[in-house]
Amino acid sequence: MKKVSYIFAGLMVILMLSLAGCSSAPEKQDGNKGTSSKNAEPVKIGVLTGLTGKGADWGKKQKVALEMVQEEINAAGGINGSPVEFLINDTAGDNQQSVILTRRLATEENVMAILGPYFSGECEVAFPQANELKVPIISATSGKPGISESNRPWSFRNSMTDDKMIDAALPLFLKATSAKRFALVVDMKDAISKSFGTAVLPASLKKQSGVTILNEKEPITYNTGDIDFSSQVTRIKQLKPDAVGIGGLYQEGASVATEMQRQGLKIPVIGNVGMYAEALITQGSSAVEGWVALSNFWPDSPSSRTQDFIKRFKDAASKAGLENPMPDSFAASMYDTAMITIDIMKREKINGQTPVEEAREKIKNGWASVKDYQGVMGMTTINDVGDGIKEVYSLIVKNGKWERLQ
Repeated sequence: MKKVSYIFAGLMVILMLSLAGCSSAPEKQDGNKGTSSKNAEPVKIGVLTGLTGKGADWGKKQKVALEMVQEEINAAGGINGSPVEFLINDTAGDNQQSVILTRRLATEENVMAILGPYFSGECEVAFPQANELKVPIISATSGKPGISESNRPWSFRNSMTDDKMIDAALPLFLKATSAKRFALVVDMKDAISKSFGTAVLPASLKKQSGVTILNEKEPITYNTGDIDFSSQVTRIKQLKPDAVGIGGLYQEGASVATEMQRQGLKIPVIGNVGMYAEALITQGSSAVEGWVALSNFWPDSPSSRTQDFIKRFKDAASKAGLENPMPDSFAASMYDTAMITIDIMKREKINGQTPVEEAREKIKNGWASVKDYQGVMGMTTINDVGDGIKEVYSLIVKNGKWERLQ
């Protein structure tokens, strides 16, 4: 009898161990497009954007866009069975931080690709680092001409350069305003703003018949972070222009507009991509009525893909506590940039087990061959120097809202 008891006890131990083994098996998440193991090695993608400092409004919206992508992709099975993980880093728009974080993401975090950084000045110093370390780096926003071209073959920009954008937009502005005499105002501290105001915009204006630049050799200048623009606006008035071309960012742009309104100066203004932000209207209020900015994204596009993105983004941004949940072109561009990168990974059978060097090479080659990608911004192609080709929109502030200038 005692022997039978021992045998029974032994069988019970074996059964319990077997059940324990079953319960410790990797839990899987089923989706329509495959299965993503919760214990699978994640696909790590680095991100550089500005959550503080200049452009924080843009950076916070880019973070929301990336969180949307991560949730969507992982809920649908991940990337070839592996969950995607975005390692979002705040550069605060600082060039040196972009260098440090680029190297850290590439060498310590071993990411397969880096999305960002945001500003052209950051890209000018971060792209060479990525090129040296052989990691694909893709800015969703930089617009200063020549940066990707100078850092082949690992650097890309899913954005259109300012020179191409202004050439498409300026004729519409001139037709709408009949402007002929331009004063130039430039933020000399921000790379893309300086490039736009001192080189890109003047070159485009000279192509237009009957247009005069009143101060090309001595543009009216300021620096990112300035708050008093009384002297700059006084100088604009002294030039007696009938329009202002400004290379700058939305924060200072709103302050310039407020000072223009205070001094009773009401003339058309056209700015670069740095002026397009909902925050320009929030901060500048009625003073920015009639201001025109460049963009590759039109929120009122009839595209169902675009409208669906806007609806989902506004919901996600509201939950994240953003003051203005409307997506801008830079959030849309980051969303598309992430999706293109993931699309390349899926096509190339990359997942968390793929050797990093192999994955980086495939992603680099994939970005070099992007053609007619249909995203939430519309159609995107990457040209032979690594820059995006997209549709250009001239947007004007009317009744406190961005509308398309046609």
